[in-house]
Amino acid sequence: MKQTLLGALAFLAGCATPYHGGMLGKGANAKWVSGDVLVVTASGNAYTSKDSVAEYCALKAAEETINAGYRYMVVAKTVNISQNTTHYIRDHAHTNISALSYGERLSDAHESDAPFGEAILIQKPGQRVTYRLYKEPPEGIAPDQIEDAYVIYNALGAKHLKEFAPVTY
Repeated sequence: MKQTLLGALAFLAGCATPYHGGMLGKGANAKWVSGDVLVVTASGNAYTSKDSVAEYCALKAAEETINAGYRYMVVAKTVNISQNTTHYIRDHAHTNISALSYGERLSDAHESDAPFGEAILIQKPGQRVTYRLYKEPPEGIAPDQIEDAYVIYNALGAKHLKEFAPVTY
C-alpha cells in the first residue's frame, strides 16, 4: 500500500506545470510593452500551486530584466487570471479528490467515494504582472517595493530551473 501511495504522489508531482511550461501555453511568458515595462503571464494546471505561479512570474521577470541590462523591478500591477471549472461526477466514482486541492501539495492520500452528481471545483492558478524596470534603485518608491532581479533570479532559479548557474552583478 505504501509503495502505491508513493508512486501516486510521484506521478501527481510530475503533473504540475513546470516553469518553462508545457502543453497549452502553461508556464511563464513575457511581453515587452515598452523599453522599460514588462508584462509577465504565468499559469498552471490543477496540480500547480498559486505560490509556484507567483514564483514563475517573478523568475521570468528577473530573467528578462537581467537580459535587458536592468537590475531593479517594481510591480506596477498584478491581475489574477486563474481559471475555475466545475466537474460533476456522472456516476458513483472512487476518486482522490485531494489531488484537486488548489494551492496544496499532497502529503497523504485522501480517498473519497464521490456520489453521482457531486460537483468538484478545479482551480487553475494564473497571474499577469506588469513590472517597471530600472538600472538604478528608483527614487520616490519605498525600498520594500523594489526588487533586485539578481537576488530573485538566484533564489528562484536554483529552485525552478533544470540548468541553473548563479549570476552576479
